Amino acid sequence: MRTNRFAAIAAVVSIAVVSACSDSDDDGAGPASSGAVPAPSEVTGAPTTPDSLGSPSNDTAPPPSATGDGPTPPPGPPRVTLASVAAGVSLVEAGDDASLAIEASRALFESSHAVVVTAAAPAELSGDAIATAEALGVPLLLVDPRYAAAVGEEIDRLGAQSVVTFGDVPAELADELPSDAVVVDAQDVPEAARDVAPEGVPVLVPRGAPEVVAAAATARAAGLVVVEVDGGDPRAAADSRDTLRLLAPAGVVALGTAGTFSDHDVLQGLVDTAVAGHELPGGGQVLFPGRRLVALYGHPGDSNLGVLGEQGVPAAIDRARLVAAPYDDGREPAIPTFELITTVASSEAGSDGDYSLESSLDHIRPWVEAAGPAGIYVVLELQPGYTDFLTQAKRYEEFLALPHVGLGLDPEWRLAPGERHMRDIGQVSAYEVNLVSEWLADLTRRYALPQKLLLLQQFRLDMFTERSDVVIRPEIAVVVQMDGFGPQNVKLETWGAVTRGGPEGMRFGWKQFYDEDPVVRSAADTIALQPSPVFISHQ
Repeated sequence: MRTNRFAAIAAVVSIAVVSACSDSDDDGAGPASSGAVPAPSEVTGAPTTPDSLGSPSNDTAPPPSATGDGPTPPPGPPRVTLASVAAGVSLVEAGDDASLAIEASRALFESSHAVVVTAAAPAELSGDAIATAEALGVPLLLVDPRYAAAVGEEIDRLGAQSVVTFGDVPAELADELPSDAVVVDAQDVPEAARDVAPEGVPVLVPRGAPEVVAAAATARAAGLVVVEVDGGDPRAAADSRDTLRLLAPAGVVALGTAGTFSDHDVLQGLVDTAVAGHELPGGGQVLFPGRRLVALYGHPGDSNLGVLGEQGVPAAIDRARLVAAPYDDGREPAIPTFELITTVASSEAGSDGDYSLESSLDHIRPWVEAAGPAGIYVVLELQPGYTDFLTQAKRYEEFLALPHVGLGLDPEWRLAPGERHMRDIGQVSAYEVNLVSEWLADLTRRYALPQKLLLLQQFRLDMFTERSDVVIRPEIAVVVQMDGFGPQNVKLETWGAVTRGGPEGMRFGWKQFYDEDPVVRSAADTIALQPSPVFISHQ
């Protein structure tokens, strides 16, 4: 039964606090008393009494406490019991700040002798309320009239008998408090025995989000390490990654409103990546924002297929650095990149009949292995002919399992039955792109890798069917590169068409053609394009 505990409680509170303090001072042993339970030896030595048959009885007299006579030993001090943290990621979500505070309490505490309740909005949450909850080691709950019943139920579930309030707590809460809960001052909350928080278990919260302030205070009150992450992504900021790497946690709790964090399996992969510590060229684990990739395009050893093939590996590294330097605007570093045609569209069907020449791993290996230590990103570009992109991508899994290697898909060379290269312009469906993206995301999680680039070439709208259906996954940065050539006014029209629409989170790139463009756009003018390209290739 619940009753109003806010009125005329001073005397009751005084008695309750004195009793609780006495209980905690003696650790549950109970005060010395003339009515104490006799020792077993004393009971055994008591005189016998005749039974109903006139014979002496061998039964001993029961101790007074067993018959209800004499005092009952007092209970021990109140106890705070933490909920167990499961291995892996535990995702705790709710619709708003008040419900998230309740969910955090449920997720982290099995029981608590006390709670702190405040009516303040998160942005105005009293520092005193936060400090009190953390000092007492008890949950912090937010309440307005809508949540009075839910807060009362959580107090009841916790078994809390002391309620410390801050601000104008709505009167509706009074009717929802359990009958044995009383409002007290913080200094009158009895000291409790408490569980020791598990070591190295972080609680992830979105950085700077007011809706998680109370939930984060509850986590700290439980003795857990709170780690703020940018945008719900544990890979995004160096301080978050460093903390997670130091803790190397077996279990992680993520607190946020709905949609803040990725789903369980994806978030586990992001945490694993942060802990593993593999970084991209230029640092960090998320591609954009924070860098601009500037590439040499071509096929190793073939100068007819782009500038990359005009020199060997060492000279290509030097050239890539020289080409990238003018694009470093002081705000985002320009990362030299190899855009390496890995499977080449062919006029001949070949032994497999797919009109695509697949490079051997050994042909590509020197470029991939030299690029990483040199701080150069690598994009393996596919021109699949009659086969599909996923089949070809899997051939190069060994290289794609490296932190500095991404993948490029060129739909111009993805043929439908009966089509031929140089006669027909190919196309790819969003469905096929998503199959590749899903496989690449799984690969990234399996090896705890930084975010990977998935580069999609486009200069005609019909090269993609249903481009808006392309799924943007946290593990994958999807960039559509406008690779048309010609006068600048024509290229700008194509740029406007290609960059229009697409799913939220899709980014865009620009290609410079040394021979086909009458005028090659300057680095400064290219950066100034809107949206500003994150990938710039030179062919």
